[in-house]
Amino acid sequence: MFLINQESNHMLHYTILITHKCLKINMEDGKDFTRYADVCFREFGDRVKHWTTINEANMFVIAGYDWGQLPPQRCSQPFGDCSKGNSSTEPYIAAHHILLAHASAYRLYEKNYKSNEDEIATKRAIDFFIGWFLNPLVFGDYPDLMKKNAGSRIPAFTVQESKSVRSSFDFLGLNYYRGMHVNNVPNTLTWENRDAVADVRIQLESMPLSLEQLYMCQKSKEYMICNFYNMT
Repeated sequence: MFLINQESNHMLHYTILITHKCLKINMEDGKDFTRYADVCFREFGDRVKHWTTINEANMFVIAGYDWGQLPPQRCSQPFGDCSKGNSSTEPYIAAHHILLAHASAYRLYEKNYKSNEDEIATKRAIDFFIGWFLNPLVFGDYPDLMKKNAGSRIPAFTVQESKSVRSSFDFLGLNYYRGMHVNNVPNTLTWENRDAVADVRIQLESMPLSLEQLYMCQKSKEYMICNFYNMT
């Protein structure tokens, strides 16, 4: 609790490892791990933005069940010197149960703790920050959500302008610098004086560099392919 509170503006604000190599939890049916994850989600979810589950799962099973160098220190000769274990089979069994335990914790989070509001806000952000220019280039008009939220402040294309803008490119390029966590912000549409960001109703938080960034970059490309490829 103290560590999470103290580090709320740093890495732990974004990612908390639910378990560690030295934490003794029965993974065989995933129930212990899921109960443990539930406590973490419930008690710390107001401060933690992103959750990960098993730290270095590949090394956990190799060092713990093949070489026997880390807890639970299970292995067999000639691969390690342990009082019990089977280096030939247990690494695979342990990895299998880790995946099942991870999935159980994820499904619990998805069912009881995941906010759909932020997912919807992310779709709004994509409409505004990507669709703002791509939609006219591909379809000849702004996204419907932009026109609805901006109202009379966003210019309307004439029929001739729409035809001129549509398909006025030979290729599309996407600059990707880093990921941003999108938080839903309610009620900004009621502001009498608001800017374009208020129309999106979001707050952006810069995310720490991680493998998740590569995943998010791939998702951005998938979004472009699904929504704009071969649609002209």
